[in-house]
Order: sequence, then C-alpha cells, then structure tokens
Amino acid sequence: MTLSCVYSNNFDEMETIKEKLASVGYVINSEGDNYILVKKRAYGKIYIHLVLIAIAIFYTYPVIFLNLIYFGYNYIKKSNYILITTEKTDKDGNDLEFMDLEEILNLKR
Repeated sequence: MTLSCVYSNNFDEMETIKEKLASVGYVINSEGDNYILVKKRAYGKIYIHLVLIAIAIFYTYPVIFLNLIYFGYNYIKKSNYILITTEKTDKDGNDLEFMDLEEILNLKR
C-alpha cells in the first residue's frame, strides 16, 4: 500500500481534486470535514494471470497458488491511497509530506 498526500486550500478544491482522481479510476474510501481518502486497487497484469492459469490448467494445478500469491501481492503492496487534506500536520504535530497532483497522476505503479 502506498499513501500519498495532496494539500488542498479548501473544501471546494478537495472536491475538484477528488473528481480528477475519480476520472482515472480512484474511488472514495472515507471522507471527513478536512480530508478525503481515495484508493485505487492494483490486481496485477492480466497477461501474467492468464499465463499462470493456462499453466495450471494444462500442466500442474498447484501453479494456481502462484497466481493467488501474485494477486495478493499486487492487491496489498501495490494499491495506491491518496489523502486529500486541508491540514498541514498530523495529529502528533508532525509535518505531512505533500505531492503535487500532477506527480500522482503520472505515477506508474
């Protein structure tokens, strides 16, 4: 799981950023007065899944477990979460590190 933060000046700007992210496949995970958390799940490359399934069907069925491991790895480790917030510090007073929205939209994970 990767968490990136985007700073927003106000609620209207948060909504605009949320709409931009929704247009590229992100969905809302949770929402509050000063934050929106969106996520985009990763499932792995379809051709790798197909090759592993074909090997499992035609050669040996235990290969299907490799497919499940590959899926789980991508789902847990490569999914993206983006926190859109109007706050500059976390609840402990530490400064948050923000990324530019264009950087996030151009990430290839």
